[in-house]
Amino acid sequence: MKKKILIIGFGSIGQKHASIFSKLNCQISIISSQPKIFKYKKIDYRDIKNYEPDIVIIATTTNMHLQDLKITDNILKNKVILVEKPLFHKKINFLSKRNTILVAYNLRFLPIVKFLKKICSKDKPLNCEVKCHSFLPQWRKRKYILTSSAKKKLGGGVLNDLSHEIDICFFLFKFMKNYFLSKNKLSNLKIDTEDYAYIVCKNKDLPISISLSYFTKIEQRSIFLEFQNFSIEADLLNNICFIKKKNLIKKIKFKKTDTYSYQAKKLIKSNLNEFCTIKEGLKVLKVIHKK
Repeated sequence: MKKKILIIGFGSIGQKHASIFSKLNCQISIISSQPKIFKYKKIDYRDIKNYEPDIVIIATTTNMHLQDLKITDNILKNKVILVEKPLFHKKINFLSKRNTILVAYNLRFLPIVKFLKKICSKDKPLNCEVKCHSFLPQWRKRKYILTSSAKKKLGGGVLNDLSHEIDICFFLFKFMKNYFLSKNKLSNLKIDTEDYAYIVCKNKDLPISISLSYFTKIEQRSIFLEFQNFSIEADLLNNICFIKKKNLIKKIKFKKTDTYSYQAKKLIKSNLNEFCTIKEGLKVLKVIHKK
């Protein structure tokens, strides 16, 4: 029997989800304000109960996540609801006893990130530095000034857009205490959101620093881990890990993975143990919205 998927929001991410689930032979319906949804059936919120989807994907702008989640959670029961990251546009306590709610931090599924988690479970790091720097105007085909990333009211900003890095730290270390956050608008990008953030956290006695920006012309996405007897630099853009022990450097090349497809397959099979839970998603929000 085909899995029934409901996708709420049909921007670039919603379209990506629809394309992937379509290739996996799923039945797809869309809720969107767009006048025409080619190839897919368009329904209304009032049709959700009759449609009875197995999986709901909330892919609207971040400021709409809470409203859309409350509506679907109230209508459905014993379903899986995947909310695109970040969970909400502000720090809100929302839990559900009706459905399984997950957050789409799909970078958890990268083989290189899983490798780092395995290493960190065996050896205790002394230091962790995480960096994610890119150039917002090159993210999408649309002009960046028209996207949610450029608009605070839609839930944009580097902390929300690049919150994958915060989730990865929770994924690797489970617990973090956030005690310093600096964010600012530094560039001349035509946005009203922050384009730079620097976070310092701790996991017991492990210092963790996270730097984020989207005004750099030299793209970087990396995790540096220092251990007692070796060091690791993980390049998430090129799926390469460098491990240096004494004078020897070992290079490990990981297979390129379409994490969106991997995520969809896991959802279809109800294999949910690797996903970011709503409780973990709320922890990320506490870091993002620290005052």
